[in-house]
Amino acid sequence: MKAKRIGRARAERLWLLGRRVFPPFLGAEMMNASAQIERARQADLLSVAQSLSLPLKREGRYWRIPGHGGLMIYRKNGVWVWCQMSEDRSGDAIAFLTSSPVSSMSFKEAVEMLTGEQWVSGGATGFKGKKSPVPSLTQSPELPRHDVALWTEKALAFCRWCHEQLMSPSGAKVRAWLKEKRGLHDLTIRKFALGWNPKTFYRKKAHWGLDVDATMALPSGVVVPKLDDTTGRLMGVTIRRLDDTEAKKWGKYFSLPSPYGRPIWVIGQEPDDNDPRAGDWPLVVVEGELDAILLAQECPDINIAVLGSAGRKANPKSHHDFWQVIDRAQTAFVCLDNDEAGQKAMGWWLEQWKHTIPLPPPGGYKDPTEAKLAGHDLRQWLLDAFDREGVKGWPLFSLAVDTIG
Repeated sequence: MKAKRIGRARAERLWLLGRRVFPPFLGAEMMNASAQIERARQADLLSVAQSLSLPLKREGRYWRIPGHGGLMIYRKNGVWVWCQMSEDRSGDAIAFLTSSPVSSMSFKEAVEMLTGEQWVSGGATGFKGKKSPVPSLTQSPELPRHDVALWTEKALAFCRWCHEQLMSPSGAKVRAWLKEKRGLHDLTIRKFALGWNPKTFYRKKAHWGLDVDATMALPSGVVVPKLDDTTGRLMGVTIRRLDDTEAKKWGKYFSLPSPYGRPIWVIGQEPDDNDPRAGDWPLVVVEGELDAILLAQECPDINIAVLGSAGRKANPKSHHDFWQVIDRAQTAFVCLDNDEAGQKAMGWWLEQWKHTIPLPPPGGYKDPTEAKLAGHDLRQWLLDAFDREGVKGWPLFSLAVDTIG
């Protein structure tokens, strides 16, 4: 049978349609790359999670992955996606392998794993080195234009109100928890303006100056304002859930969406530039905000950086201030939690900076707070570490005070 011939006019219409759908600069190679990326985005995340030996717990239509800050996978509009409630992050299957707490593959590696196909030549990264025209769910064609002043006003008002709730008679139980379970003194609670949000509130992100058409939850729990010691700006707010059921389901910690993203919080305690030791103080890197505040209380002559999670890696662009601090420090001690995630993440820090030194929590405990509650002297633990590593010129003032009287 002869092939059916089409008229010239119809052929021209099809040709024009083809040019609109697949512009000539893309080429067949780019079309193949785009199709490969789309196949990767459609991958079955449940099977991927199982292949990575991740713990899975089904909750309705969601599959929760315990131990990763409320990380869950689920189907949305027929496509598998993920979200991490504690970090207010989400994405597609590719982002799950490149940007989630469980994996940090390259884009190419993720596409190959999800499709089981070799990377298309010319690359899914696009033509002439450009990025893929198929963005993940977390990407946006433009950076959002946040109203920083409005966000600061709303966030500061929320933190002040929460501090008042904590210091009121109704906050007595939470203050007792901070003292008995976190080892914090009243003076420390006031110094860091810790607060308590008694119930969950829901607010429109746009009303807080965030250029996002969505609603955010302000969960009940201990509120930790993160102030930049250099500029005095409020950089972020973390809420530590106290309800065990909610903490197990959504993760213990929630980071309030901020126009600054999620900068690494640095608690700088060193003296002014006139002090001969300025700029030479050791830096201690920890995971949790409350662990950092406890260390600041026990040892007020060190600088402290808070990651928020073990798998957090410092990026020179988004964490520029932190890079300046760690590069300036004569020695950086990395004290990640004594668990599998912390041990796994330690290697990156030791490779990234030659002056980083692993500092396990004392006594084999999970973190500095557990060690403190078990009776360990955190200040002596740090002094021993500094002496062992030959940190010079520190702490001259502290030692002088300790020998008086």
